[in-house]
Amino acid sequence: MTQARKHSRVAQADQRSATPRNQKSKPIADPAFLDPADLPDQYARHVAGDCMAPVIKHGDAVIVAKRLPYKAGDLVVIYMRPELVAPGEIGIYLKRLVLGVPPYVKFPHKEHPDSNVAALVIAEQDNPRRQYAIRADRILAMHRCLGLAGAEVKLVEPPRRVAAGFTDSDVKAGLISTRRDFLRVASLAGAALAVPSVALAASGEPDPIFAAIKAHRAAEAAFGSAIRELDDLEERLSPDVMRQARVPIVFDIGPDVDPNNLPPDTKVRWCHDAEEIEATLPAWASAGNRKAALEAALAGLEKDRRELELARETCGLTAMQAARDSASGAADDAALAILDTHPTTVAGVVALLTYAADYTKGGVWPSNLFDDDEIKNNPRFPNEPGRDWSFYLHRMLAKTLTDMAAR
Repeated sequence: MTQARKHSRVAQADQRSATPRNQKSKPIADPAFLDPADLPDQYARHVAGDCMAPVIKHGDAVIVAKRLPYKAGDLVVIYMRPELVAPGEIGIYLKRLVLGVPPYVKFPHKEHPDSNVAALVIAEQDNPRRQYAIRADRILAMHRCLGLAGAEVKLVEPPRRVAAGFTDSDVKAGLISTRRDFLRVASLAGAALAVPSVALAASGEPDPIFAAIKAHRAAEAAFGSAIRELDDLEERLSPDVMRQARVPIVFDIGPDVDPNNLPPDTKVRWCHDAEEIEATLPAWASAGNRKAALEAALAGLEKDRRELELARETCGLTAMQAARDSASGAADDAALAILDTHPTTVAGVVALLTYAADYTKGGVWPSNLFDDDEIKNNPRFPNEPGRDWSFYLHRMLAKTLTDMAAR
């Protein structure tokens, strides 16, 4: 079994850029935002990020329907309440609903002040595979995503009301963020999955599937432990350590304004890459001035990135993220090893089916998988998504039971 484009559940360079969990929410300074109520009933947006890859990749355009109902399994665009979005961040996310939204929840949702129960929206992403719980009262609106837009779709510039953290370039491109910023639903470590006693094959040898199941359970426990340790550390860290690298750019000033003597109401926008910086620099500036300003801003961005990396290494965050990534990869490898291990007894088949079903209640099996034959013989590889782990499980068990019946 080959996982040609393996999507571990945790990206190596994971930067959680939404409001940190240890940062209290506060109203934003600028009340202007991209109000989803101003959008038409159907519109198109570009996607920023690869969290829904390979089906929807960075830069793809998607069609969004504002008034269509959504259910479990649908892609949705989630608009967070602007006052809960950290300065310099994007509060719009593309995810897939895991469970249907409770029927009594209508966005924007407000919890009863006397209630001690909060409605949750359970959503997931594909790359890396992860699920999140989002309080419904933190969501401003949710729109159904209908999928990729055709080549004939032309994006137009939305209204000039920008969400906290959006840049002018974001508005013009209609960006949706798929960053990994929400709380994870639960750790996978404590899954106490029942496995029957080891059975013996006709040869007298133990069925190897039991050892494979045991190895996967141990790998998932280690991954869950790594997730908990990382979450505990992030709870204690300063929000400034968790943010993205950024550089401030002054915008909306005229050519008659002295940059060394700016008025007190001058607006500054935090930019995270060269494209945002170029879009924010004043359009009237000469080519030479723009080039010098761009080089200075990129140098400032690189300096901030190095300082962030040093701060994360010093506090142990970098090492703990690497440990989590390693544990995630080991868990995925153990899941693939199960597919390469054919049960030799009926009891082993039953144990594997039981384990797979029980684990699916709280865990996520690898996806986007290809076997060796598909890699060699499929002319569309790797330009189409692979199959889920469960597909290969069913195929492997069908062959196993066929071989058993022929003995």
